[in-house]
Amino acid sequence: MSRSKRLYDQFFKSAKAEFNALSNKNEVMKNYVGILQKILRLRQICDHFELVRQGLGDDQSPDAASTYEDYRR
Repeated sequence: MSRSKRLYDQFFKSAKAEFNALSNKNEVMKNYVGILQKILRLRQICDHFELVRQGLGDDQSPDAASTYEDYRR
């Protein structure tokens, strides 16, 4: 499995769990910006995983606020 696919799957799993938690509390519409950000991150992973990759290790999970600039620091 490619690095991008592993990162995508990991991020998708995390985003889906967060969405389900919000849905169970009927708070999806209160957090729609965060949901849209997660969708953006998933699309960025499809372009290139380094756009959202946090840190240097493959074992670290991506953060919704991570950007390429954060990665380069």
